[in-house]
Amino acid sequence: MKLERVVLTTDLSDCARAAYLPATTLARLHQGPIDLVHVANTPWSSAWIDADGARALVEQELEKLGERLDKEAQRSIFDAFEVSTHVIRNTGSGGGAEAICRFAKERGADLIVQSSHGHSGFRRFVVGSFAERVVRLATTPVLTFRNRESGDLASHFAPRRILVPYDLTHWSLQALDAVRCLAKTFAARVFVAHVWERGDDISRVPMPDSDAVCEEMRCRDEELPNRLLGDVAEVAKRELAGIDHECHVVRGAPARTLVDWAAKWDVDLVCMATRGRRGRASHWTGHVTEAMLRHTRAPVLTVRLDAPCVAAPGTAAADATCSDRRASGAASAQASSAS
Repeated sequence: MKLERVVLTTDLSDCARAAYLPATTLARLHQGPIDLVHVANTPWSSAWIDADGARALVEQELEKLGERLDKEAQRSIFDAFEVSTHVIRNTGSGGGAEAICRFAKERGADLIVQSSHGHSGFRRFVVGSFAERVVRLATTPVLTFRNRESGDLASHFAPRRILVPYDLTHWSLQALDAVRCLAKTFAARVFVAHVWERGDDISRVPMPDSDAVCEEMRCRDEELPNRLLGDVAEVAKRELAGIDHECHVVRGAPARTLVDWAAKWDVDLVCMATRGRRGRASHWTGHVTEAMLRHTRAPVLTVRLDAPCVAAPGTAAADATCSDRRASGAASAQASSAS
């Protein structure tokens, strides 16, 4: 994982400043520059902008924002870094997230660092979450910090316990590049976790009359957790060689289980792949990512993947899919014969 250029977002609030120290800590690894970015929500594309004096008024406000951002960059925390300031005009309806992601891509940034205000309930419904939109849209890795209850700035960033949700696909392994970098840098222990979820318990699926088929499918169902753990352990041994790690597999609801594990193990960083999707397609990498962003106290590092989600052939995950299909086919056949 390269960290040669870091984009640090700020709305000039104490909440946003909580991400300053982590951003500088990571930028120091490669002595790279920092782009300090603020999104100005100006109606630049609106019709009224051409009215007499309106354009001059907007330009004046943008100039004031630029001055405030330049002053922000003079904070002592940035003394040892090359910091450039950028006020980006938000002319779209996405609250500036698209502008941030586009800017990071154009600058060739290796990481976006941001702090979330942690809105919830009705306020989240009305104003949405800027941080979640950035995570959903960015092709650049994004490190997100939740709003600290105390309102204090982060005093350090040195993750010692990293949680890595792993869905047993080839593509999610790409997130391990960042894990290796951070784990080696901070001598961290890595928790590789897979949550096995099945649509229906195999015992409730109508079975054909063949006892042999029934027994084979039930044996597969009972053996699957151990086989999944073996697959996870094998991948972790190969991909995390020389790094202190442990592996866990459990059956349950992925989002709820991973949030609980993050609290149980007191992790100080979550690193996971995400596909930036919404709706039913986001069940694992979308819904789980949102849950981690909203409900864990630890910062979350997301690595965007655009490749299809395919279980590695020959693994227990692939076998589980085949087993599900066979069970579904058996249930369909049973229903057809009954009718």
